Amino acid sequence: MEIAFFTDSYPPMRDGVSQVTGGLARRLVALGHRVRVFAPQLENGRGYREEEVDGVAVARFPSVAVPLYGQYRWPVFPWGAARRARGAGTADVIHVHTPGGLGSAGFLAARRFGRPLVGTFHTNLRAMAEAVPPKFLVPQFFRIAWWWNLGLYWRCDVATAPSTAARDDLERSVRKPFLRAVEVIPNGVDVEQFRPGFASPDWRARCGLGGAPLLTYLGRLTVDKGVHRFLDAVADVAATRDVVAVVGGVGPEEPRVRARLRDDPRLAGRVRYIGPVAEAEKPALLGQSDIFVLPSTSDTSSIALLEAMACGAAVVAPDAGGAAELVEDGVTGRRVSVQIPGSLASVLGELVDDPAARHALAERGRAQVVRAGSLDTMARRFITLYAHLLEARSVHARRPAR
Repeated sequence: MEIAFFTDSYPPMRDGVSQVTGGLARRLVALGHRVRVFAPQLENGRGYREEEVDGVAVARFPSVAVPLYGQYRWPVFPWGAARRARGAGTADVIHVHTPGGLGSAGFLAARRFGRPLVGTFHTNLRAMAEAVPPKFLVPQFFRIAWWWNLGLYWRCDVATAPSTAARDDLERSVRKPFLRAVEVIPNGVDVEQFRPGFASPDWRARCGLGGAPLLTYLGRLTVDKGVHRFLDAVADVAATRDVVAVVGGVGPEEPRVRARLRDDPRLAGRVRYIGPVAEAEKPALLGQSDIFVLPSTSDTSSIALLEAMACGAAVVAPDAGGAAELVEDGVTGRRVSVQIPGSLASVLGELVDDPAARHALAERGRAQVVRAGSLDTMARRFITLYAHLLEARSVHARRPAR
């Protein structure tokens, strides 16, 4: 089978969607399928080019940075990208992963070549619109993108979501019901790449941190992702306990994060901002973390949470939304009402005080991801979906005209 991915997030871009699209493309190739990816260039001034990475054919289009979200790119003349996407014409299925310029080009390519179209709802753009600073009409841009997002997925032959919460949100938001129910296909991670035991690099030594329990935040630095909730909780816990913490990632809240770590005496010296983390170094960071914290209220799922569980960290997740579905409270991690002041700090304090409980949660969390949250499981479910779409097309084509 040949599958064409259209996505505005693809490695080496660093975010959850690029992790999913890159991992899924590689695993589909490993399972004997052909994958061609249409994605943006990650640098200004770079023209169209084609390359092969890990057996995946990648076509990259000229792009510009999205204001306030410099890590994200918008293709120049995306409609032209649809016309130039000649390789999509040989695909059996076209799979759109984002509603941006390349995702829209994928929709047009599916129409042009008459291919089945799958769309996956990865990102809650409405929550992003509510969280970004009101500069340069950026919130309005994300609100418009949200409504475009709904229209695009509604027109797909089948839409998928990584969690039941994301599916329900998508189905509630459209003005007309989907012609076919949104399918839930949970995200997966490479459990061989993300596993316990990586000693290098030594993140404690690199960051000048001691041997106290290490609390980790890794994700976009935005209000909706909860980086300030994390810092508030660490400050509260550090008032009565010996803990250290790291914050990894980039985003519009970076200046405020840096200022807090510099000016707040409860955080200065205890918390390090480490910026974006290279993929090759992420398993070591997560595996060396005692507690991984996801204080987000907007995730449709969470690749970072799955990666942390796979690496053997005890995890704390929100008790609502897609990420909550990844954790069984008290069994594979802890769930908490992150929006209630003091609740996150209370749970973190309990885990800091109980190493045995942390270890038990970490072991069971890793086992759950290996059993049900692997990249292989996700890839095989998408293969089944693609095959069903193609079979339905074939049956329809064989029906005699009346």
